[in-house]
Amino acid sequence: MDIMTNSSAEESALLSISSRNCKGLEYQKMLKSIIVVGSSLILMYMALSFNETGRKSDLIVEVPLIAKITYNPEEETRVLMSGKCVIPIMVGGTIYAQITENNLLDGFKLNAHQHPFTAKVFTACDAERKNFASTKSISKTISSAEDIEETTLIAGELSVSYGPLVEGSGSGKFLTSTLSTKHRVSIEYSTRRTAYVYECDSRVPLEGVADVKNKIRDQDYGGVYDRYGTKFIDQIVFGMQLSATYTIISNSVLNKQEIEAALGGKIGVGPLTVEFEAKFDHSKTNKDELYTLEVEAHSLGVDMAVAPNPSFDEMNEIIKNFNADYDKKIESLRKNGIDDNSVLNQLTAVGFTLGDTTNQLPTLDKLEAATLSNKMINLSNTWLDTLIESADLQLEDKRLDELYGSGIEKKEIYMKWYDEKMKAKNLIDQKITECNNYKQLGIEEIVNTVVPEKLNMIDRIVIDGLLGKGAILPPVTINGKEYENMYWEGYIIDNEPFYEGVVKCYDHNRETVAGPTSPYKISATIKQNRCDPARTAPSPAPTSTCICKTPDICDDRVTAGSACIQRCIDKYKYALTNTGGPTYYCAKGCASANSGVISNKGVFCGYPFETRYSTCSNSSCNRASSHKSRQNYCRYGCQYWLKETPSLCY
Repeated sequence: MDIMTNSSAEESALLSISSRNCKGLEYQKMLKSIIVVGSSLILMYMALSFNETGRKSDLIVEVPLIAKITYNPEEETRVLMSGKCVIPIMVGGTIYAQITENNLLDGFKLNAHQHPFTAKVFTACDAERKNFASTKSISKTISSAEDIEETTLIAGELSVSYGPLVEGSGSGKFLTSTLSTKHRVSIEYSTRRTAYVYECDSRVPLEGVADVKNKIRDQDYGGVYDRYGTKFIDQIVFGMQLSATYTIISNSVLNKQEIEAALGGKIGVGPLTVEFEAKFDHSKTNKDELYTLEVEAHSLGVDMAVAPNPSFDEMNEIIKNFNADYDKKIESLRKNGIDDNSVLNQLTAVGFTLGDTTNQLPTLDKLEAATLSNKMINLSNTWLDTLIESADLQLEDKRLDELYGSGIEKKEIYMKWYDEKMKAKNLIDQKITECNNYKQLGIEEIVNTVVPEKLNMIDRIVIDGLLGKGAILPPVTINGKEYENMYWEGYIIDNEPFYEGVVKCYDHNRETVAGPTSPYKISATIKQNRCDPARTAPSPAPTSTCICKTPDICDDRVTAGSACIQRCIDKYKYALTNTGGPTYYCAKGCASANSGVISNKGVFCGYPFETRYSTCSNSSCNRASSHKSRQNYCRYGCQYWLKETPSLCY
């Protein structure tokens, strides 16, 4: 349900409130009061402005707004819930909060080390239950920070203190069970069906507890935030939830899009196609290309036994029974009323929403609270990026250990890889510790301290090599032989080909010469002059005396990087020093850019022409920000590397 509300003359923009999406709103609403007049609902609130990138501006401007919404009284709760994120209690089968109606008005800290929930911020209120029947279903693979936010329904600023990514020192149990890789694709399925919401009567202003009042009287606003947090639980949602993780594993490289369509599209709908089922059959598929399927399911708010590792069809039957049980309970509530104890006792809290404490206590420092939110969003970018790198290495470790658990291959392949992996792990652990230490600071320290940066480009290139996503430009040496006009793509250790990869000609055709296989087998099967220009170039016309050469745009990488950045400036007209602006994020597609510092111009020249753009667009831009708009700015920068230079003849 989308509700469009016309704003007052003081603000010409339309305010879009969407119950389907709790990110990317044009304004963050600061609800002040609700007045019911006949069949209309009058909302009076303040709005915080957003800049063009979708992130809250550092300079907060309050704009008074009065909006009028025509509504049906039975839909009142839906209107009030619109635009709010319902934060889940269970993610991936793990329950992260034990919440009951007694937790209403508890505080919530964005910069908590372990437990974000605090004591009550406000005194008791006139709380009531309201019908709120809704369904939220997700079926998605996880391979990026943005996928994590969409799947867990936990926004970036919350993810560093609440949910599946705050386990121990960031061991990433959730990611290692759900993250998709070359040989493994996981689809995270979740359906949350709600029955009612428990909240305070919004027409009655909330009153701070005695300690909060005392701190405000003493102008100790930081003390309020450090003790109670900047947010509080303003609604608790009750209902049922069913979650399942479908994981397909194969020795062959998997096609994620194909699996999403063939398996994800059939979850809760119907049987798999005959062609796709054949991929799991030993008699119809060879060993290397065979698929195995594992399913792990969990439920909340429903008395339903789920057998370990059910089949796909069995899981579909579980989903069917879950939905039938929900429909039965909702029908009972409609017939007997919201306070039907026989049904209420069977439901449980499945989510909650957070309100801004500053909305209810206007004397608090709103700028400080908003800055904290911005800092936590920035921290989450570093946090999620680092955890994904960690989980990728853990999954690859497990795969290689299972493949080469004994014999000479364990020593030559696994142990050599493991030693280098531990060096990378130490860098990752240091970054996780740095993030953990930062979020434990008090609000005043956080506001005045720079957010930890992501792993630098050099470290990430090393990790890409350990994950089989590296590249070595020509001349490349393979098993002691030098190949001048070829390059390597695959596993790399100490800037040398390792374990498995492919060799391609370093020209605009990028022909694959050999692989994927081991460096030893490649060096034994290809000739060193296989890609020499004399062997691959077409025969010149008999009368021609010209020699032609097609130069690479990266022959002068610094000049190329500078030209790429200038292209961003010409496009977006923003100063490069505006670290929240589109020009700065576009420059991330041209060079290394961290905390406003541009370095290593032309860094993507370290990749072959064929993979230069894809590496920049997919790998680097996905890490540049969790916001899609900023990733798109970055990808515009990456498009520079698609440019081909004309041939020169002399």
